[in-house]
Amino acid sequence: MFQDISGLFLQILPESMKERECVLRMKMLSIAIVALLVLGFTATVAAGPSRGTGGRDGAGHLTLFAKDPSTGDIVPGGAWGIMSYQLPDGSQNAEKFVFSGHHLAPDTGYSLIYNPDPWPGYHFILLGKGTSDASGEVCFKGGFNFDGIFIGGEPAAEIRLVLSRDVGAGQLTGWNPAGYLFEERRRG
Repeated sequence: MFQDISGLFLQILPESMKERECVLRMKMLSIAIVALLVLGFTATVAAGPSRGTGGRDGAGHLTLFAKDPSTGDIVPGGAWGIMSYQLPDGSQNAEKFVFSGHHLAPDTGYSLIYNPDPWPGYHFILLGKGTSDASGEVCFKGGFNFDGIFIGGEPAAEIRLVLSRDVGAGQLTGWNPAGYLFEERRRG
């Protein structure tokens, strides 16, 4: 009887070991896949916001950044926002946009403006406005005739997010650039 049990054990053992090895390999593969996904997500988040502009189908985005007022350099880890827009059928009429801002001052009014004047022009066109929430996030949408604003997918003049308290009757009434978001490229 003991031989029957030991023979049975020897017949079962190799199969069990194969199953265990297969399960172990599946677990290792699963861990590797999860690790790659986590690394990919971390790399995407660490890269920060993209800086791309328009697409061929009339859809595009413009990323705005907090900049050091003395140097004009983007503030690493600072406030930023994205204006996503749609130019229907490639034309530049009746465009729609959504703006979302992040890491802004909490509970603060902001205005998105288009500044057609040469830098540092103080006259502008108001595109939209909103108030950040307690965590410094703001989101609003609007529509505007962008005719002439975008040339070849790039803005022909400056688009900025400014403090609403600095806005009055089509011009800036205050200048507090530490609280603004600017396009990536330098103006001069």
